[in-house]
Parts: sequence; C-alpha cells; structure tokens
Amino acid sequence: MADNVAYTVEYARTGRAGCKLRTKSRKCPVGKIDKGVLRIGRVKPSFMSDDDDAVFTEWFHVPCWFDVQSRMRATSRKVESTDDL
Repeated sequence: MADNVAYTVEYARTGRAGCKLRTKSRKCPVGKIDKGVLRIGRVKPSFMSDDDDAVFTEWFHVPCWFDVQSRMRATSRKVESTDDL
C-alpha cells in the first residue's frame, strides 16, 4: 500500500456515506452504507485543501472492498494483514 494511504475499519455511525465501489463494469448494488454496518475506509490526502494534513476517507462495504482489492494492479500493495487495517 502507498505510504500516504491508510485504512480504517469501523461500524457506520450514521448511514449517510455511500460505498465507493464504482468501476467501468461494477457498481455497488446497495449504494449507501446503513448505520451500524461494518465498513472499511481508505484514508487519503485531500486534494481539495491546501492543508498538507487534510485527509478524506473513501468508504466501502466489506464485500465491496474485497472486490476492489481483487481488481487492483499487481504493482499496488494490498491489505495483507490486520495490521494494515
């Protein structure tokens, strides 16, 4: 995984976040992540802010995250252990 990308796992607090699984051939069948559902977040530097410490999180349903990870390039580092999360 890239040095500037971190991951987080938590239960959805509100139900407002949408799953970011969107590729040319697949889209999340559920869409919104309901309150209380386990989700995985990819925390990335924010491109919308001049602040170097600003970050944003892309949220995924757990099955959607594994779909994303299975489609990553061979050169991308993948989540390989719970320590990565």
